[in-house]
Amino acid sequence: MLQIFRDDKGLVPHEEHIMQRVRAFQGWKEEFARNEGGMMKFAEGYKQFGFIRHEAEKKWTFTEWLPKAKCAFLVGEFNNWENTHPLQSAGFGRWSIDLPDKPDGSWVVPHRCQVRLRVESEFGAWIDRIPAWIKLAWQDKTTNLFNGVMWEPPPAERYVMKNARPPRPTNLKVYEAHVGIAGIDPCVHTYTEFKDNVLPRIKRLGYNAVQLMAIAEHAHYGSFGYHVTNFFAPTSRCGTPDELKEMIDAAHAHGITVLMDLVHAHMSSNQIDGLASQDGTDHCYTHGGAKGKQEQWDSSLFDYNKHEVLRYLLSNIRWWLDEYGFDGYRFDGVTSMLYQSHGIGKGYSGGYHEYFGLDADIESHTYLMLANDLIKQLLPNSSVSIAEDVSGMPTLCRPTEEGGFGFDYRLSMAVPDMWIKMLKEQGDYDWDLGHVSFTLQNRRWKEPCISYAESHDQAIVGDKTIAFWLMDAEMYTHMSTLSPPSMTVDRGLALHKMIRLVTLGLGGEGYLNFIGNEFGHPEWLDFPTAANGWSYQHARRRFDLPETDHLKYKFFEAFDEVMQAIEQRYKFVSSPHQYCSKKDNMDKVLVFERGDCLFVFNFHPENSYTDYRIGHPWNEGLRIVLDSDEGRFGGHHRLDWGHANSFPPGEGWDGRYHSTQLYLPSRTCQVLVKESLLQSGVIVRLATGTDAGAAQWPFPPEELQLTPLGLEGQPMEAMPFSGSKAGGLSVRLPGPASFKIHRPSKASGGYSGSASTPAQETLPFAPDVYRTYVPGVYVLDARGNLTCIGGEGDPLPEVGDGVPAGCSVATAGQPTKSSVATTGQPKQKDAKLPAASVPVSREPREAAMCNVPEPIQKQSFDAGAKSQNDEGPPSETGPDTASDAVSMGMSRIFSLSALDTLINDPAERVEQRNRIISFDQHDEEAVPRYEARHIGTPIVVVASEVNPWSKTGGLAMVAGSYGYEFAMQGHRTMVVTPRYGEYQDMVYVGFTKIHLDGREHEVKYFHQRQDYGEGKGADYIFVEHDCYRRPAGLYWDPKEGKEYGDNLFRFALLSIAALEAPLILNLNGSTYGQDCVFIANDWQAGLLPVYMLYKYKRNNTYRNARCIFVIHNMGYQGKYQLSSFPLDSHLSLPQEALHFLQGEDLNLGDDCLNLMAAAVKSCDRVLTVSPNYAMEIQSPEGGQGLHEDCREKGAQLRMGGILNGISDEWNPRTDPHIPVNYSLDDFQEKRAICKRDLQKRLGLHEDPEAALFGFCGRLCYQKGVHLITASIPWLMTPEGQGVLGRTQVILMGKGDEKYAAELMQAENSNKGKVCGYNGFDPTVEHHMMAGCDFLLMPSQYEPCGLPQMYAQAYGTVPIVHETGGLKDSVRGLWDEGRDRSTATGFLFCGFDENHFKERCYQALEVFHKKKDIYKQMQINGLRCNYYWPQAIDEYEKHIDWTLEANAAV
Repeated sequence: MLQIFRDDKGLVPHEEHIMQRVRAFQGWKEEFARNEGGMMKFAEGYKQFGFIRHEAEKKWTFTEWLPKAKCAFLVGEFNNWENTHPLQSAGFGRWSIDLPDKPDGSWVVPHRCQVRLRVESEFGAWIDRIPAWIKLAWQDKTTNLFNGVMWEPPPAERYVMKNARPPRPTNLKVYEAHVGIAGIDPCVHTYTEFKDNVLPRIKRLGYNAVQLMAIAEHAHYGSFGYHVTNFFAPTSRCGTPDELKEMIDAAHAHGITVLMDLVHAHMSSNQIDGLASQDGTDHCYTHGGAKGKQEQWDSSLFDYNKHEVLRYLLSNIRWWLDEYGFDGYRFDGVTSMLYQSHGIGKGYSGGYHEYFGLDADIESHTYLMLANDLIKQLLPNSSVSIAEDVSGMPTLCRPTEEGGFGFDYRLSMAVPDMWIKMLKEQGDYDWDLGHVSFTLQNRRWKEPCISYAESHDQAIVGDKTIAFWLMDAEMYTHMSTLSPPSMTVDRGLALHKMIRLVTLGLGGEGYLNFIGNEFGHPEWLDFPTAANGWSYQHARRRFDLPETDHLKYKFFEAFDEVMQAIEQRYKFVSSPHQYCSKKDNMDKVLVFERGDCLFVFNFHPENSYTDYRIGHPWNEGLRIVLDSDEGRFGGHHRLDWGHANSFPPGEGWDGRYHSTQLYLPSRTCQVLVKESLLQSGVIVRLATGTDAGAAQWPFPPEELQLTPLGLEGQPMEAMPFSGSKAGGLSVRLPGPASFKIHRPSKASGGYSGSASTPAQETLPFAPDVYRTYVPGVYVLDARGNLTCIGGEGDPLPEVGDGVPAGCSVATAGQPTKSSVATTGQPKQKDAKLPAASVPVSREPREAAMCNVPEPIQKQSFDAGAKSQNDEGPPSETGPDTASDAVSMGMSRIFSLSALDTLINDPAERVEQRNRIISFDQHDEEAVPRYEARHIGTPIVVVASEVNPWSKTGGLAMVAGSYGYEFAMQGHRTMVVTPRYGEYQDMVYVGFTKIHLDGREHEVKYFHQRQDYGEGKGADYIFVEHDCYRRPAGLYWDPKEGKEYGDNLFRFALLSIAALEAPLILNLNGSTYGQDCVFIANDWQAGLLPVYMLYKYKRNNTYRNARCIFVIHNMGYQGKYQLSSFPLDSHLSLPQEALHFLQGEDLNLGDDCLNLMAAAVKSCDRVLTVSPNYAMEIQSPEGGQGLHEDCREKGAQLRMGGILNGISDEWNPRTDPHIPVNYSLDDFQEKRAICKRDLQKRLGLHEDPEAALFGFCGRLCYQKGVHLITASIPWLMTPEGQGVLGRTQVILMGKGDEKYAAELMQAENSNKGKVCGYNGFDPTVEHHMMAGCDFLLMPSQYEPCGLPQMYAQAYGTVPIVHETGGLKDSVRGLWDEGRDRSTATGFLFCGFDENHFKERCYQALEVFHKKKDIYKQMQINGLRCNYYWPQAIDEYEKHIDWTLEANAAV
């Protein structure tokens, strides 16, 4: 059960509906893994589409997806808009053109060239379109239409990011802004102006995030950016792409998180300069017909179930994060996405029946899960994802691994609606504080919300801001301190402050403010339209108003600034403690606690109260740190006494343990904290050493001085920074103050000496004056940012995800190099901002399958390091791609664990084998190799997947090993498999025609030879036919939720093509001929022995050939409805073949074709992947309906089981991925080093005496993960006998979200003793085998299993369930006297928690109290030989027996 169902039982009745989207989400991820290299690679569509540079070939390519186009041309200024550059169809709806450089080296389509697509639609109409993936668009001033722009500036003109991303704020406070309106003048303002003028303002006000609206290009400026026309192009109205990058980099330098208002709910309906009808149809990127329209918004809707639409949108998400450095998104229009009705005409009261059912849009739900999953993978430490949803969809802000949508926050959209409704419809006496309190607190458990009193929605024309509702026309006449007093303005000023504070304090886990509303911006927001004469008069922000000293706007802004400072000090927004103790509608008093703060509001229009008793939980005096009646906020100074004096605690009141008596003036609010929190004064500390924000200082930080300022701003005596007990540099002030920080000039020492040297130096982003409003600890970083981290002892901020790398740096010129050196110091070329010396966030890499890693801070694993003290010179060009996969650490690497290999290169494999052979030559106990009697017989391996070209599981790994191992034996070896994609280094070698399904089909053969030296090598043959090219998985279409309907045809075709290949393909001068041994694998090759019998042997071909059928998993048999696939017309087989093919099925009954049954009956020998599994499948429980056929094969002595071998890289003597190599002679001391290194890197206590358990595998019931997680508390609790308690556990795997959540919970509950990692890292798996004391494999069933064999090879003792290959490969310690010389592990019978605990207890007792037995078990394991040469010898025996016996049929 997913965690969401455990936390909220109300969701259980809707489990099937929720699981529908969860399964769809998992299905898409698996499809991306199988066919696209994983979601991370899939989301790099901008590296395939649009203009792509190929520097080595000196050309550009341009590619566009136009599935229904008949033809297309690239036109533009470069060819005078003529149809001279046609695109060619590349299949799957892709159109492409090569654009080789001109003879002089210039580009055919130069930088800044305007371009379009000219497309002939399927109905013959010619249309012009902007390319979907274009990076910039410019408006033609004569037509007002936009054209695409080829934007690839030379390297010298590109902006290179220099500042690291900030960490994700724990107390998110968002400043919502629109760059175009962010200035005083009535015009469109620029990125540069925003950087210079607005970012410092945001920082000063105390907001730690900025949300930028209208970034993606939109043809209509007045749409507020919500009618996007070009999704990959930043709006050109505000400047160039590089100016946008510089602005974002500056925000990072200020420590501000940058969010983008992302519009993926819909698109502009524009066709000529938008994405709608891109190929001339109404269903290219969108749904067709009415489903593709959102009439209320006059926009078009994406079809989230299309593969290429998902590529486009997920790539768009990655593009803005990678290329421009955005840190996350506010997803617009989420309510519209969640429901088929788009939420129109519906009300949401919170009842779960309103969210689930036919109205739910599962395709959109799935996309949102994918989008958030991608964001978290890309930026695990910095990203923020916010949903604009008014409905309150349950699980929206729960992690995807728990079954949620994955958002971090939801906007509390009901809150601003409440305030506007109250201001419009109710008098002050009618305000219901119970309703206010309920609305502000109405949010789901574990689903954070961002509260706000108003946003841009209330500012636009047709509505009013809160300030305008409160003061209306008197804002024009009475906002000056020189004008006569106004009761309306006084009321407005008082309530504006109170509304904002109560919303911040009680409303959510984050806060949002729209640009200008912090100072009560007058009037409305109105973009230029024909209705207002295209005026910009109201499309601007009057920042001059609060800066004008005689205007009362300064009071609004001053209060907002101090309010945010108080929150930053006490961080009450992120505090889980929230309690509302009073909602008195008669007195109009509202009291609540949030974190360490007590909030008291008196909303009464007239009544003030003296000695008003307020309950609270603290047994000490309280003092006021903020009140709305302060003079600096336009108040009347009535509460000044409480700032300097303490209110003592009294008796309990309002259900709280203590109380105090306060003065509550009418329409005021106050915030109080404990006296003890105000005693330390103000401590200003410099971020040095390993602190977050400790970037490269422009000069030695110890030379800085702090100069306090007096009440009139006059400078006081400068104070130097000095060392503190914590080893840092700091200055302590007695209380809140204003001050400057600078470095004085020196008369000597090389710092000055010329008249041009300024008297003082300041930090690059330092304000003129620093202001602190409350005692606390403040950290100053190297850029000049001063941030309150709380009080003494509070933790420093975490580190974010490093410097954004950008996607297109250096693509236009020389070959790409990283813009940041490997040390983390960026290049200083064209630097406009100070550089930050921070760790570089490398791009995550993903193998075939991946899951979201939890951002547990583990040290990176350096695969090349042989000891902890090995240090080499840093690379000057950054890491190469070959080493990335083994050097980035487990928090950023994903693989298939035991199903993956770190060595695929043929030469590396041979070198590794030779090293092992050299060791074995000196091993007196090495077992002599079997001398095969039929080495001259060619081997033909047939498999539906072969590593590294295609892979969904262990079959691919074994098939790839067959090719290598049989060739190394000396056999002429061929491996035949489908050609699912465009594989590299393939040579066309021939074709054949095959009659199937009543038609003749041409299949082509492609060849790759892998040479292993000494004349040995393998021929890999790839069968090409259209049926193998699928955009989704190899066998399964996750969109349909079922296997492909033509799978029977596809793999029948493979079987015949494989039988033809040895006869017709001339490889290296000859064919393989007829006298072969075929090794057919699993049901996909199940028809091969049937066709061999009926199509070949009966025609005197393959008379001496034999077929061995290998069962890897009996659970998948290849069953089809016989009546739907007649033998003669569909499979080209005679009716008598039904004897082999007919099977039984619970659903199909006798109307069943069973390919595995056919293979078992007709092949010459059946092998399984372990001897015990061969016995299990002959039982009714293990045979799954085929046990009688398997028994008959066994009775004929044509059944066997061979443990799969383990590859050569799993050898502690030669393994390059562990800290030190070792052998039987020195394993104890060397394994101790490996264990210590593993503990250190995974954040476990470095305890050599702790028993370290490890688990690597899929997180699912079948693997017994529930037995492990249920036993962890028992393992961690001492029982008094010295066996339990001193235990550590490492759990690494991917799969079921329920178990992933349990891993995280286990780690969080046992810090330093449990490492729970949701994902796979093959390098870590090697470390675990060398460093763990025990390996856990409590699988329910396991046909073979590999990790238990790895463990023994490394001296790690396995604890396994007695089943399948586990029983074959692990010898148990049943009797300590009898078995100590042979035992290699512990086996338990009975798949339950008690049996598992019993064997774990025995293992721990041996480890802690019987060291000699434990050591002997390690020695026994190290002496085992489970490598492929041993396994292949067993295959050679079966091949000899098969060839020397008569054919089975």
